[in-house]
Amino acid sequence: AGYPPEDLLLRPAFYRSGEMAFDRLLSATQAWPDLVLVVGQAVERAGCRHNAATVVRGGQVIAEYFKQELPNYDVFDEQRYFTPGRHSCVIEVRGIQVGILICEDFWRAEVPARAREEGAELILALNASPYHLDKQPLRLETARANVCSLGCALIAANLVGGQDELVFDGGSFALDAQGTIRAQARQFATDLLLVDVVDADVAKGGRASALKLSGRIEPALPLDEQVYSALVLGVRDYLGKNGFPGALLGLSGGVDFEAFHDLLANELVGRSSTDTTEENLQARIRGTLLMALSNRHGSIVLTTGNKSEMATGYCTLYGDMAGGFAVIKDLLKTTVWRLCRWRNGHTPAMVANAIAGEIIPSRIIDRPPSAELRPEQTDQDSLPPYDLLDGILELYMEQGLPAEDVVAAGFPPEAVSLVVRLMRINEYKRRQAPVGIRVTHRGFGRDWRYPITSRFRESIPTA
Repeated sequence: AGYPPEDLLLRPAFYRSGEMAFDRLLSATQAWPDLVLVVGQAVERAGCRHNAATVVRGGQVIAEYFKQELPNYDVFDEQRYFTPGRHSCVIEVRGIQVGILICEDFWRAEVPARAREEGAELILALNASPYHLDKQPLRLETARANVCSLGCALIAANLVGGQDELVFDGGSFALDAQGTIRAQARQFATDLLLVDVVDADVAKGGRASALKLSGRIEPALPLDEQVYSALVLGVRDYLGKNGFPGALLGLSGGVDFEAFHDLLANELVGRSSTDTTEENLQARIRGTLLMALSNRHGSIVLTTGNKSEMATGYCTLYGDMAGGFAVIKDLLKTTVWRLCRWRNGHTPAMVANAIAGEIIPSRIIDRPPSAELRPEQTDQDSLPPYDLLDGILELYMEQGLPAEDVVAAGFPPEAVSLVVRLMRINEYKRRQAPVGIRVTHRGFGRDWRYPITSRFRESIPTA
């Protein structure tokens, strides 16, 4: 079903399809009476919709758990669809009391606490936890604070793959009651992680669990490799799951096509120099050609805009914004440069037949950035330097700080005022931009919802 299924959850046929798949699963598992499965699914019960975990043993349903905590922040919108559950679910598996939770449940201390009160020694958590920069340490810290502190061990199974703008990084893990990592799966790749759980049968009934867990521990990826892997997985799944045979990419560079100028001759007459009309015309010519190739071959056009450009509107509607998927939409320009340098120095493990060495010429990274729509044009003709621009965006957009706090952090008032103004007047462009991969805590997409039309203006100190 993917996550989130969004308004598919409002259609009865979606539940019927899920029920038929679940029935096939029940039939297939009847031959293994000792096998216990915990299956995540959306269900309707007594006129209410639930995010559910169904426990199956030997082809029979033995328990059902409804998610209690429904997140409604960042990219999550579960309160639109689901009714929260009210009860814990603790089952016995080979003498061990196992509590079932779903994702957000273990991010709230009271839900695992109730499962512990009902006898849970081991918490099993089903997760569709989307990736953002270095999220795994946050998951581990939260699990230790809310589960391990109760004397419970935890096994968390996380989704792997891309769905629209979200990427799920896997990294499923097991913690003992002391919060020590005892097993961890690969990130950004489907993995089978086997965890042995042994009851040492000492201090039973006490606060600390006697369970001993063991398994393979895959190391966490360095930050830049995480981001690169997220982009690769996001593109691969978007193309693969939607049936595209390939991708098309348009690089910047001047393309005239005099025929367009001839068509617009009456409109351009009397202009002494090239302005944005003619500059944008070049980008739109490329967009026209790329979309024609897309129609011809069925491949999807990947757009090239980054987060700094999308924030400030430094992009052309129906030009470089023309396409179906925005790969680096959530990367600040300075992050793009850093990632390019990382890629030149590393061969990604998750990319089959990846080329080693410098695949992105240094001159592309080191030269002044330019839209290349007029001679000797640079981005800094219209924007603050990118290290300054990106610093403002990180505080104002990603962290949500007031503009006055951004100024107080040391950024020039005139630069902050310009960036805030550009963000406000270019909301209409972002509404028309293609979906893109989210890798930060806050991207332009599901977790950025601002009106195009508003009289609100944020005051910014002048000194």
